[in-house]
Parts: sequence; structure tokens; C-alpha cells
Amino acid sequence: MTFLPKKIYLNGADCFHLILEKSRELSGEGNNQFYLCLQLTSEEALKEIEKNVAGSPLLDWIANIRLTNPTIGVPFYRYIRQGKRLSIQKHGHFNEQFPVELLSKVLSVKNNRFFSMDSYQFEGKNYLLLQFHHVLFDGKGAGMVVEHLTGNLPVTRENVHSLFPGGSKWKNPVKQWKNLITVKRTVERTNRGKTAYLPVRYSTETGFGLLSHSFSKEETDRIRENAVKNGVRFGLNFFQVACSAKVYRNLLADEDTLWVPIPYNGRKRGAAGTIISNYTSFIFHQLTVTPGTSLKEIAGQLQQQMNEQLKDGLPGKYDRLLQLMRFFPTWFNHLVTVRASKGKIASFLYSSTETGEHANKQLIEKQWILPPFSYPPGFTINFYTHHDCLHFHIAYSRKMLDPVTVSRFAEALSGQLNSSEDQ
Repeated sequence: MTFLPKKIYLNGADCFHLILEKSRELSGEGNNQFYLCLQLTSEEALKEIEKNVAGSPLLDWIANIRLTNPTIGVPFYRYIRQGKRLSIQKHGHFNEQFPVELLSKVLSVKNNRFFSMDSYQFEGKNYLLLQFHHVLFDGKGAGMVVEHLTGNLPVTRENVHSLFPGGSKWKNPVKQWKNLITVKRTVERTNRGKTAYLPVRYSTETGFGLLSHSFSKEETDRIRENAVKNGVRFGLNFFQVACSAKVYRNLLADEDTLWVPIPYNGRKRGAAGTIISNYTSFIFHQLTVTPGTSLKEIAGQLQQQMNEQLKDGLPGKYDRLLQLMRFFPTWFNHLVTVRASKGKIASFLYSSTETGEHANKQLIEKQWILPPFSYPPGFTINFYTHHDCLHFHIAYSRKMLDPVTVSRFAEALSGQLNSSEDQ
């Protein structure tokens, strides 16, 4: 019998992903899962990971939990010993680094499938593709799973309480409702007027495409210098958003107003946090971007809006709003969210994700993070840095964009990041 928790309640961010799961079910497009693709050092590395998989109490727990989503009350996972086991599904050689056949597998909360593992070969190298349902994991938690599978993070009776979330208490309902009204007004204020959204251009098409780009260490160092030249002094985040927004406006949009919610890690600074559950909040940005707007001006808008929202405590209020949503059924939360946004989530989705730098380097040579295929808006740009090299992936809906257009976008984005001047 497992020593891991028998029952865990979902937090607010988890319930937000239940809303996205509902959108996926209704639209029949996209998914609500993300991926970690690992290039292994050898075939023996795969065998070592298989041993860790077989003896993992964490994977036993994931395989045997059921999600209960009551009409009234907070959704929760219940561990029910059913004898199910998770194992690595082995495949042969693929002609793609990220095989569409494997990426197309959809994890489903209805079937209580939250995690899967597939091994394959590409160009003589051994790969392991991990798929994570976003209701159960965030990017940081996924990185901790990799550490666990490679032997660097054991899950034991001694550390179990630090790796799994605790309970969340109901707070003053009057303050919660006032907070809801504040957040709703703020979000609507940042998403008003004529905002650029991608239209459906190819209604008969289905599915998503994925395009990837990697920079060398020298290029990454140059990009960091370019960020500083454009007024971004702490990390690459705002510079990456500014470049993405400028290229999006120049190539994909006719309107000058973009709406971009930017997620950030809500875990306590300096603390790894738990493996299970999501810890994400948002800063909501309404950007004015014309063909002549400079990167420095866009970065300035991002910084100013972030400062204003942090001063107003909006991220905390948004988190409390999500916590309030836990007590309402998913169909109601989905209805209210879709009605408020008129079905529009963002001009594009952006994320900057951590990778498992603490994973066992004797087993893993390289790794890539692939974003969810979110629909709407059908266009996601994910950045991450691994071993001092910057990478980005673009996930796009084939209903909205064709591969040639996305390839042009990626080329322009790469050039903009590499250039010290606006392009």
C-alpha cells in the first residue's frame, strides 16, 4: 500500500486547467498537455530509467488516482489501489525528432490518464518522450518528475509532505466576491477595443503543427546583450515577449492592439515546491504595437503594466479568484469565462519554462520542452533555456495558419532576437 496521499484537492490553477480541458472537449481541437522530450546518452540510460519507473511510488500513485469533479464542492484526486502500472511504451525508428504520431496521443481526465512515456530512436539517438496532463502538473513539477525518473529525486516517507500539496481553506466569502469583481474589471479593461486575434482561415483543416528553433551559446549571449540594449535588464522574458509581439503584428495582424496574458511561477522564491499541482498566476498585458513601435517601447509597456498590476496586487487577487472557482462546477466556470472573453483567450499565448537542469546528466544529454496545443487562440510561443542555450517552439492550429507562414514567423523572430535593432 502506498504511503503517498489518499486524497488531494485541486487548487485554483488546477481548476483553471479543467476549464481549458472543457474547451478542448467542446471544440475537439488541441489538447491540454505538454511534453518533455529527452535525448538519452545511451540505450543503457533507458534501461536505468526503466528500473526507476518500475520501483517508483510516485508513478504508482499517478497510475491509480481518479479525478472526482463534484457538482458542488472542490474537485479532488483519490488514490484507489487498482493494480495499474505505468511503463515506457517502446517504438522503433522515426523520421521526425518529435514524432507527430506520439504527440497526437491525447491524455484525458475523463479516462484518468495524466502521464505517459514513449521511447524511440531518431538519427541513431535514443529518445524518451514524456507527456504531462496540465491539470496535474506544471512545468516545474514536470522537471521534478524527470529528476525523479533519473534517480536524483527519490520520493520517500521522509520527504513526501514537501512534494505533495496540502489543503486549502475557504476564506472570507465577502472579500472573495469583491476580489472577483476587481479582477474581472481589470481583465476586461486590458482586453477591450479592437484587439488582434487570429481568424479561422482553413476551416476544413484539423490538428496542430509544431516548429522548433535552437540558438547556440554564442547566439544566446548576443540575445542577452540585445535585451539589455532594449531596456530589459533582468532576464530575457520581456525581450522575448517584445520580439514576439513585434513579429506577430508585422506578419500576422492588422490591428495595433495585442492582448497577451503572461504566466509566471507562483511558487515561493527559492523553494522547489511540490511535484503535483499547478502554481501559476498571470500578468495581463494590453500592448499597442504598430509597425513603427520599437522593441524598447514594447518592453517599456510590459514593465509599466507589470509594475502597476503588482502594485495593485492583481496576481494575488487573480490567484484568490481561481481559489473561489474551485467551489463551482467546471461547466459553470467555463460558461462564465467564455462569455466574459467572448471566446477569445489571447492574441497569442506565451510562456517561458524552466528545464530540469538537475536531472542526471549521465542519463540525459539534451532535453526539449514542447508546449500544449491550446485552442483557442491556436498559436503558442514557448521559450526555454537549457545548458545556457535558448530555444523556442511554436505550436499552431492548422485551422488558422499554414506551415509556410509559421516558418516565416520563426525566421523573423529568430532574426529579431539576434539583432540589436528593430527589424
